[in-house]
Parts: sequence; C-alpha cells; structure tokens
Amino acid sequence: MKRLLSLLLLLAGIVAAAEPEGRGASTQIDALLAKDWQQHSLQGNAPASDEIFVRRIHLDLVGRISTHQETVSFLSATDKDKRAQLITAVCLCAIKALPLQTLKS
Repeated sequence: MKRLLSLLLLLAGIVAAAEPEGRGASTQIDALLAKDWQQHSLQGNAPASDEIFVRRIHLDLVGRISTHQETVSFLSATDKDKRAQLITAVCLCAIKALPLQTLKS
C-alpha cells in the first residue's frame, strides 16, 4: 500500500510538472527547501550521474534494476528532459503492472 501511495504521489507530481503552473510549484518547493537548508547550514548532494539515476529510478519505483536496453536507451538520449521522461515512463509501467485489487484499495 505504501508503494502504491508513493507511485500515485509521484505520478501526480509528474502530471503537475507537465503543466505550466506545475513548474511554478516545483520552484516554490525548491525555494522553501533552500531557505530551510540555509537556516540549518545544510547542503544538498551533488546531482546523481545518469548511470546512477536510471538505476535508482527503476529500483525505487519498480523494485528492480534497469535492463541493459533500458539503461543504454536512457544514456544515449539527448533530450534535456530525459529524466522527467524516464520517471513518467517507469511510473506508467509500474501502475500498469499493479493488480486491479491494489488499485481499488
């Protein structure tokens, strides 16, 4: 159930980010986090490399490591928003794989 809620929240965020207003929301969230981090003398981690990112997204969302083909396809993509596209694709695949009973709860 926790995994389903995480997927739904992530998908809702993806849908919101696809809309112009959604980008404003993510900017506001980033600003709130930056302010809090500054108040507490914290720093964010450096962005993950594409190799680590593709592996983590698959592990976190579908519970498995990306296949060789999925990894090669992602790493060879040149789109600026390839990470958002990957998250959307993996979320949609994960939701399609859920049993119907899980979706009803």
